[in-house]
Amino acid sequence: MTEFSVVIPTYNRENRIEAAIESVLKQDGAGEYFKLKEIIVIDDCSTDNTEKVIETFREKEAGQLQKSGTKLIYYRLDRNSGPGKARNVGAEMAKSKFIAFQDSDDLWFPQKLKEMSLFMVENPGADLYSHFYEAELAGDRRVLVDAPAMDDYFEELAKRNLVGAPTVVVKRDAFLSIDGFDEDMRALEDWDFALRFAYEHRIIFVPKVLMEVDLVGEGVSSSAGNYYDARCRLIAKNKKILMERDLFRTAVERLLKNAEEKGILNEVGQILESYLV
Repeated sequence: MTEFSVVIPTYNRENRIEAAIESVLKQDGAGEYFKLKEIIVIDDCSTDNTEKVIETFREKEAGQLQKSGTKLIYYRLDRNSGPGKARNVGAEMAKSKFIAFQDSDDLWFPQKLKEMSLFMVENPGADLYSHFYEAELAGDRRVLVDAPAMDDYFEELAKRNLVGAPTVVVKRDAFLSIDGFDEDMRALEDWDFALRFAYEHRIIFVPKVLMEVDLVGEGVSSSAGNYYDARCRLIAKNKKILMERDLFRTAVERLLKNAEEKGILNEVGQILESYLV
């Protein structure tokens, strides 16, 4: 039976963290198809009542936690360091072979871990499993984020982000082997991680939508300035491995084409040049 440690980074999400944890704890098929060993909440030095909310949730769900044999662990960082750092700390603490990441403002569908477990048993040849998801955008718009079936996703990841952090189930040893998330990146750290991971390890997608992701809020990736700055940095810092696969030009061309469509080609070009110097 596949055993999971779930890592949830959070920062000032007192109004949403309970629902995120609940969507993990109350997964269909727990104990039959998979074992939920622990839920590790890493508080990135919140200034709200996040800790109290989690304590109250633990008391309220004590019976469910005991019945499932799941530990709910709360750990607070001593300073705000970003989601990459929080996820890395949680991964270091995790005791299971497989780590699943969740975000504190998103919800898993009830069948997610069951579907992932069944798929992993049938397709054991990967170090990271992801799945399709539906993203909620401003103006009541929704978009499906999926991926074609292929053996190597590195080229596709050089062009676009396919792997959202809360869709990831990854072997802990493989995660640690590439040093996890870049803790200096405050936006697109999931894309950077997936690109570096795909360079060395195999990724497989479960071809099902298993969660909703909220992109309406004012997250670190929500502003165009943060997004394009992070994307330029991602390309520059991964220049070596992109060039080894003859994909550096492809990544740059896709970036500049997107920037041109937004009417900010010159600005983005200057940012990229500054990172490549």
